[in-house]
Amino acid sequence: MTTTTRNDHAKTYFVKKYAWILVLLLVISSFLLGFVNYYSFKIMSGARAYINGESEYSKAQKDAVLYLYNYLEAGDEVYWTQFKREIAIPVSDNDARKAIISHQPDSIIYRGFVGGRNAAADSPDMVWLFRNFSKVSFMKEAIATWQNAEPAINEINFLGNEIHEKQDRGTLSLSAKKTYTDRLTIISKELSAKERVFSSLLSAGARKVNFYLFITNIFFILIITGSLVLAAREMLMRLFYSEHHLLQANETLIASNKELDVFISSVSHDLRSPVASLKGLLKVILKENDPQLKDSYLYMMQDVLEKQDRFLVDMLNFLRDKRTVISRELLSLRTIIEDIVSASKFTAEQKGIEIKLELDLDEIRSDKLRLQMILNNLISNAIRYSDSSKKRKYISIKTFKQNNQCLIEIEDNGVGIDSNYQAEIFNIFQTGLQPEKGTGLGLFIVKNSAEKLNGYVKVESEPEKGSKFIVGFNDC
Repeated sequence: MTTTTRNDHAKTYFVKKYAWILVLLLVISSFLLGFVNYYSFKIMSGARAYINGESEYSKAQKDAVLYLYNYLEAGDEVYWTQFKREIAIPVSDNDARKAIISHQPDSIIYRGFVGGRNAAADSPDMVWLFRNFSKVSFMKEAIATWQNAEPAINEINFLGNEIHEKQDRGTLSLSAKKTYTDRLTIISKELSAKERVFSSLLSAGARKVNFYLFITNIFFILIITGSLVLAAREMLMRLFYSEHHLLQANETLIASNKELDVFISSVSHDLRSPVASLKGLLKVILKENDPQLKDSYLYMMQDVLEKQDRFLVDMLNFLRDKRTVISRELLSLRTIIEDIVSASKFTAEQKGIEIKLELDLDEIRSDKLRLQMILNNLISNAIRYSDSSKKRKYISIKTFKQNNQCLIEIEDNGVGIDSNYQAEIFNIFQTGLQPEKGTGLGLFIVKNSAEKLNGYVKVESEPEKGSKFIVGFNDC
């Protein structure tokens, strides 16, 4: 065995071993990311349910005291009935708490929470949060506050029953009415203070948990992204290393590896947009103090992650099936475009770009993955090459059918492309006037994918005015 052959085997063994490590790291990180996201939303759902429940608890307690005031003054049984109805809500919540502590069946606990005007769907998360976080400082203090409020609720209920008995016997004097009114006022103020503390503790705890879970999410996202980039790098190195063998291969093998090259390039190119959006969200959320806005940003992050996860799964499936024929299916252009725009939303907003959609054509029969690659590249390029000197920046995306062709137009008022470069921009590694902003692969991928789908792509552009890319498909 020659030295070159031994080196070849050593390099192949190293690349294969390193690739398996990356795959294992990617699988583990993806699992942990899913695990963390599942429990983060479970915690937030439970905390939100308790905060909403406190609102119902507080409202019912205040309404109960108000109806009792009215009953003291008017003696009308309607007010007494309304008092009993409202006071039953915090009493039912207290029953649910005691049922959890005494390890009673879930059905009894759920009945207590539902009786406290909590949504039935929220009850499992409320029980789970209580059981698993009752020793954590914020939840422990909130539960203690809740328990401390119970005697006051019981006293209101007791006073109500006492007032009702005296009212029935006709022994309720004016002085007694004043005494009851004064006592109810004091109790109500004490309860209001405890209710504010309860809500504040849960909100502060939720924000803290939110922050730690957010950092954990970013950590795993970086691991996954880094693993993919390293995997792509290793695969590219392997392709370059095998170049002298590829020169001797037949046309089928050359075409197959060219498709793999396009796939790897697309992974690197298409991962940038969601990562940029996540970075933008990170900057926003670290400056935001409003917990509700933070929650909305986290849900936006979750949307981006889920869309990107689906995209990565499709890409890996594409690599697995790269030797098979094109898979055509009935697709929704609107859904694909809206998903890509949503993933790029924060990058566009940071640059002050308005994205306008005129989607007259929705259904199209095509290959989903290649169509996503085409649209993702063109939309991300329109954002990347926007003209910062213009006060109003826009991207217009249109879909329509004309002369039996399915057409997609993506127009912007960005920096534009000089006519001298327009014939070359679809060639591999051609980056036009601003090579620092691109890899020279995006438009090559667009052209290659469009042609595989029996279509074409063309450009109309003027420097400083903008560009219009038109993608057409004959078989759609």
